[in-house]
Amino acid sequence: MGQLVLEHHLLWISPSFVKTFFVPNALKKGYRPDFHVTPDATHSIGRPYPYMIYRNMEELKLTASWKVVKVGDTVSDMQEGVNAGVWSVGIIVGSSEMGLSLNEYTSLPEQDKQNLISKTADTFMQNGADFTIKTIEELPELIDRINLLITEGKRPHSS
Repeated sequence: MGQLVLEHHLLWISPSFVKTFFVPNALKKGYRPDFHVTPDATHSIGRPYPYMIYRNMEELKLTASWKVVKVGDTVSDMQEGVNAGVWSVGIIVGSSEMGLSLNEYTSLPEQDKQNLISKTADTFMQNGADFTIKTIEELPELIDRINLLITEGKRPHSS
């Protein structure tokens, strides 16, 4: 469960400062992406342009963009996925788009949480997301669903 058709790679696409400040700490906590790319690797051309995704595909020798899933938490992440021709997934809770810390979010009344989730999901969908998920824990099931769509001949931004 949770593997993309044929292959599964853990990638990290981020601004340059993330590489300097966050990657070392993530590595200490066991997060080890197969490849990490920043706009520095694409002549400072970042999101919403597709070049960081393409650089990942090049590094991993992937040829079918429709077998790639981009998970992000900003509008520019969704636009990057659309521009690259990959499946785009917006993660809602804790996202930059939602704009709240986890403590701020959890302290909200339930109705406010649901309204904020709906608003954030709508924003992602209006900017090209194929799907939204509340948390990363939903991703394996979504990947299974995307695999099924692929076997049915569906492609990103068409299902």
